[in-house]
Amino acid sequence: MRIDRKMLGDQHGALEESARALGAVVDASAPDLEALAKAKWQLGYRLAIHLAHEDQHVYPALKAHANGRVAHLAGLFEREMGDLDQRFRDYLAIWSSNRVVSEWPAFVKETRLLLAALAQRIKLEEQELYPLIGQETGR
Repeated sequence: MRIDRKMLGDQHGALEESARALGAVVDASAPDLEALAKAKWQLGYRLAIHLAHEDQHVYPALKAHANGRVAHLAGLFEREMGDLDQRFRDYLAIWSSNRVVSEWPAFVKETRLLLAALAQRIKLEEQELYPLIGQETGR
């Protein structure tokens, strides 16, 4: 199977765009629940599609690579960064609109931590993991 590196980069770009939008919402001094709901939905949608694609196609292909270093690194990335999907689902579940309003500073802090984790994952994948895709596909 050929892994489409451009598509993965495009997905990362879309995730970064959504993260910026959510970051802009939490930069406000008070919550705008409509803008917040839209930003969280868009980020969640894009994140779910991207992570599902990685879990179904990218990580299995790289973990099966003939080069042990590539396979090891892919397994390491999957283990160390695999909880982002669950972390985002937990974030959505615990932060109801009422709680966001009553605990805005705590919500802002939690959102920024989540966005930082996403940014770190994207950075590491782009710099360390995705360059291996060309090796995996023989390109």
